[in-house]
Amino acid sequence: MYNINMFWFNGLTALTFVCFGTIFGIGLFLKANRIDAKLLKIMALNILFATWCYMGYVVDFLSLLFRQKNFINLNGEIGIISGIWLAIAIILAMHVGSELNFPKYKTQILLTYLFIGIIYEIFLIFDTEASLGFISPTDHSKMINFYINIFSPLGIIVVFYYLSLFGFLGLGFLFKGFNSKGILRRKYFYLALAEIIFIPTSFLELLPVPTIYFLITRPVLIVLPFLIYLGFREESNLKDISYRIEQKLFLLQHSSIEDFKSSFLRRASHELKTPLIPIKANLDYLLNEYSEPIAKGIKTRLNEILLGYNKLENVIQNFLLSLELDGNGIDLNRKSLNLSELIEKSIGNHQDLINIRNHEIKCKLGDKLIVFADKTRIQHVFDNLLTNSIKFTPSNGIIKIYSKRNPHYIRIFIEDNGIGLTEKEKGYLFQKFGKIERYGRGWDIISQGSGLGLFISKKIINAHGGKIWVHSEGRNKGSIFSFKLPHFKDK
Repeated sequence: MYNINMFWFNGLTALTFVCFGTIFGIGLFLKANRIDAKLLKIMALNILFATWCYMGYVVDFLSLLFRQKNFINLNGEIGIISGIWLAIAIILAMHVGSELNFPKYKTQILLTYLFIGIIYEIFLIFDTEASLGFISPTDHSKMINFYINIFSPLGIIVVFYYLSLFGFLGLGFLFKGFNSKGILRRKYFYLALAEIIFIPTSFLELLPVPTIYFLITRPVLIVLPFLIYLGFREESNLKDISYRIEQKLFLLQHSSIEDFKSSFLRRASHELKTPLIPIKANLDYLLNEYSEPIAKGIKTRLNEILLGYNKLENVIQNFLLSLELDGNGIDLNRKSLNLSELIEKSIGNHQDLINIRNHEIKCKLGDKLIVFADKTRIQHVFDNLLTNSIKFTPSNGIIKIYSKRNPHYIRIFIEDNGIGLTEKEKGYLFQKFGKIERYGRGWDIISQGSGLGLFISKKIINAHGGKIWVHSEGRNKGSIFSFKLPHFKDK
């Protein structure tokens, strides 16, 4: 009944092309979405809509196959069903071409082709008779063939589209390939080959030629998605490779800088400590051993000098400790340690500062908070956390210190009603030099610090097999710092 010469070939190749393009395009899009490959996603959509340009042939083939007659084409529906996707496919192709070849002008290019695409759709839908030609069989023995009237407004736009594809993508990818090396060169050549083959092959099917030419064009068109895939499939891998190369270059460039910086800080810290020794000795002598009366004003000045000395010594110690922690690990002198006693001693040591700030300390600890830890190191951690709460809580604040325990860990909490922390601040608080700048904000707080305290605290707690946290609901909602250490198990 049917003309076997071209009916099955024409219909099955069109059906295969549309089905394959749809499955391939959707699968490629999903893969690109998983690996966050933007251009690959756009090319997947381009493949999808480009293959749908053969949807008219598929509809007519299925109509003949199941209804034994051609699809109704009174107003050029076969051509519209196919042609409506072309403008979308071209816009997507121009997006990729402009992104790779003319990124500075991408917006202007896309707006131009979007405007042309709207005009194209108007002519296709509302001027179909002048824009398209149809070869319709009278006995329903063949499929309807359609072509573009090249000299119609729609035909001129289509010719412009194909010239754009040749210039932007075909020659553009070829040029990029000649100017690239290695993997990129091969990929650009794949893409250039795909476009250079696609343009004349698909344009030939838009002309009023005998369907016998489909024996050449259809097999070629089915190969094109593979070439496009080869051009883009390793986009995510290239990003990973590029990232790793950048990281290695960065390390090579900065490793010597880091070594120099560490050496400089260590040397500078020791050099600064040397002149501090006689300063401290003379201050102690004048404040504690000098037998002659010292005027009140002079004594006040000496105490201010002593306070400045203590701050500078603390900064130097933090620098040296941070350098030690950046090395090969921490030497821990672990012994049975009662955290309750350590915390009470620390509170006593900070009492002068607590009184100056007029804070209320509420301490509620268990009786036997025994851990196996380095006393000096843990003392450093708690002193730092308590000092932060005292400094960053406005005057007349409340600081709560309490503990919790389970069969494996003891957890210490320092909770205040201070200025709190934002999510961004919490993100880098425990990093080296992760100091949060708070000058000039109008808060009644003490801002001085090196930005090393919490970094050091985290390193020390981690070395003990514990963990340190911070919780805050946001600005002016207080903070809760806590750390946990394993129970002491007497062997």
